[in-house]
Amino acid sequence: MTKRWVGVAVAVLVMTAGVGCSSDEPEVAEATTTTEAEATTTAPTTTALVVDDEEFTSRVDQFGEQLDAASASACDLIGQLSTALPTPTTAAQARDAVRALTDLFTRLADAAPPEAASSAATFREIAAALPGEAEALGYDPLKLPTAPSLQAERLGTAMTDLVTAAGCVPEDAPGAGAGAGTPGG
Repeated sequence: MTKRWVGVAVAVLVMTAGVGCSSDEPEVAEATTTTEAEATTTAPTTTALVVDDEEFTSRVDQFGEQLDAASASACDLIGQLSTALPTPTTAAQARDAVRALTDLFTRLADAAPPEAASSAATFREIAAALPGEAEALGYDPLKLPTAPSLQAERLGTAMTDLVTAAGCVPEDAPGAGAGAGTPGG
């Protein structure tokens, strides 16, 4: 149960940084087929939601408002991770995405319980490093996912430790109670 929760959180963070896609619309899957001798396989791919700079900034602002509305508890903030941003496609959008991610990582660090001190330190390091890394990459949305601070393994470890220490239970977990930020079991 915790692994699934962490996996979703890390996937959302990585998608927000520009690796995958996120939208209010269903993902579009395409199929690729190998030669018959190699056996037929289908590999799903996704298409990114592309929005103009103004819409992207609006969505970043809405994400910030949702973080503001969440309480300062780690579980409530983690519950907000289901609200993903579109994939940045311009330097201006990448700059806005970095701003949103920096805010999120800072809030997660501030909300981490003492048992997740190493996670808090990781989130603070990421929040401090990401803007400079993004600038060094020219806010190129294709290069942004390669920023050292956004490596999935590091995020996964920090998020796992935070979720475990805070006792967060996904909204749809058996016996979770009301709300995605439900502390407990």
